[in-house]
Amino acid sequence: MRSGTASDSARLLAVHPRRLPEPARGPREEGWEHCLDRLTVRAPGGGPGPDSRMEQNPA
Repeated sequence: MRSGTASDSARLLAVHPRRLPEPARGPREEGWEHCLDRLTVRAPGGGPGPDSRMEQNPA
């Protein structure tokens, strides 16, 4: 999972799953990385484009 430092213009979100079974940790981390990468583009006003994960697994 990503880590970073907070500054005057940033927020740091730390998620520490303590009871998540080991087999679920890899997919969970991949999901967070995917979402955070998209948020990094969107937060300053960019367009992250279609979400490839949603196209693969529509609700």
